[in-house]
Amino acid sequence: MTEPFGDIRLSCLSSEYGVRSLLTRLMPMLPDWGIPDETAMTLEIVLAETLNNVAEHAFSDTDDAFIAVHIVTKDEAICVAVHDQGKPMPGLGLPDGMLPDADVEQSELPEGGFGWFLIRSQTEALEYRRDAAGNHLSYRIPLSTNVQPSGDCCVNFPANNGL
Repeated sequence: MTEPFGDIRLSCLSSEYGVRSLLTRLMPMLPDWGIPDETAMTLEIVLAETLNNVAEHAFSDTDDAFIAVHIVTKDEAICVAVHDQGKPMPGLGLPDGMLPDADVEQSELPEGGFGWFLIRSQTEALEYRRDAAGNHLSYRIPLSTNVQPSGDCCVNFPANNGL
């Protein structure tokens, strides 16, 4: 296992503005870590979807709670861990990420339902757990398409929620 060459902890408010602010702080750091542009764009899209889901669903009744994010680059991957103290995932599990039926009239297409497909299709080692400290979601994004998954490299937050 290689040593991390990028390691950052950020947090944001559980609002659209908070999510955008976190992404605006994070993205300029990635070139210094040697992250290819295509991988950086994938990270931005997946992390935006992840954080917006947390803000919209886990904190549907407030926009002043915090979401913690820990990003580490190692083992030829970007490892992401997201922690929040919001509502748990329904059924305490990840949605299946199946695309909605697109064989319908355009007016009948659902507004949502594409996000978990996107997250699942662009990540590896996707895991969710709920404990007394809240929700923990982790995943890996390979730095190149030739990388094979090498097990779980994602970090866990300490019991104090990492904020």
